[in-house]
Amino acid sequence: MAHTASEVRRFDLFKLIVTLALLVLLVVLLIARSRRSAPAPTPTAAVPTAVVVAATEPAVEAEATADADIGEAAEAEIAVPTLDSPVAGEVLPAGELALSGTGEPGSEVQIVVDGEVVGVAPVGSDGRWTYVIDIEEPGEHEVAVRAVDAGEEVVAVSEPVPLIVAAEVVAPTLDPSFEGAELPAGELTLGGTGEPGSEVQIVVDGEVVGVAPVGSDGRWTCVIDIEEPGEHEVVVRAVDAGEEVVAASEPVSVTVVAGVVAPEFEAPASGAELSAGELTLSGVGEPGTEVEILDNGVVVGVAQVGDDGQWRFTFEPEPGDHQLAVRVAGDEAAVGGAVAVKVSSPPSGTACDAPLGSCTGDKYVVVSGDMLWCISRCADVNLYAVIAANPEIENPDLIFPEQIIRIPR
Repeated sequence: MAHTASEVRRFDLFKLIVTLALLVLLVVLLIARSRRSAPAPTPTAAVPTAVVVAATEPAVEAEATADADIGEAAEAEIAVPTLDSPVAGEVLPAGELALSGTGEPGSEVQIVVDGEVVGVAPVGSDGRWTYVIDIEEPGEHEVAVRAVDAGEEVVAVSEPVPLIVAAEVVAPTLDPSFEGAELPAGELTLGGTGEPGSEVQIVVDGEVVGVAPVGSDGRWTCVIDIEEPGEHEVVVRAVDAGEEVVAASEPVSVTVVAGVVAPEFEAPASGAELSAGELTLSGVGEPGTEVEILDNGVVVGVAQVGDDGQWRFTFEPEPGDHQLAVRVAGDEAAVGGAVAVKVSSPPSGTACDAPLGSCTGDKYVVVSGDMLWCISRCADVNLYAVIAANPEIENPDLIFPEQIIRIPR
């Protein structure tokens, strides 16, 4: 079939267009291939995700290792806390106890007693901490201090410190009768209570003036001397075997007044055995004062001390044992030395109303059957005055006929 010239031209144009399109496609393919075989991109070029992940894993591991090293270094730098007071082995009283020591400034420390946390204390900027605990149970206890971090994790622990808590000591006392009492200057006998078997110190105005043992009955007595009149403060302190004070009484205020001279006996002598009848007592005292005479604790009379400092008193005691004492009238504390005497019973059936001889003069001649105490009664003179006037009579119960008895008038 024959083609026209127009159809031939259109066919040639189509072939040209297809040829050009193939050439363009070939050029594009060549350019793309040349790019795939080009050198690696510069650092600014995009990196595929897989490559990024692979490249960052070692960095993460390195960072974790660095953090661990920093943590270990920080832990190594934390200061181990200490307990400075009290010191190891110290004996302490039961009750509240103040602790102190050192630690990391700004941190907290736990106080551990016998393995148990009993409190938490902050450490100041000066690296010091303090804390008060309470230990009532006597015996040995172990105290340690632990440093903790912000999460309350323990990061450092001190060496444990052993402490000894002593059994509570009952404070001694001064007898209540001395509270506010007015006491004479000079020697004073104080008394009170304390721990049996222990020792107490008597402290007057801050000065130890005596030491006394406490008996098994829990009582103590001590003689002290206070000469200065005025108000004084008395404290009784319990001490241990090392003379350390372990307990003390409350202060007691006493008033010491100017000393009063206690009266004393001169006759009879303590231990004397006396005949029945009137008994004359004599002694010394403060001139111008009045004294009371006591027989077995009962006031039996009053005597006046003369200007010469002498006093006398006559009474007739019952037969038997007598404890005689003398004191300033109205002052139970101003008591002189007591004397013990024994008064014999008169012979049975003997009457003394009418002695056989005459007893009106200053001499009496003894006749058979006379008794010296009967003669003294007849002459109305104290028996002891008669005995004193006749020193040659060795035994007042034994006189002889024709013997001359001087009667003091």
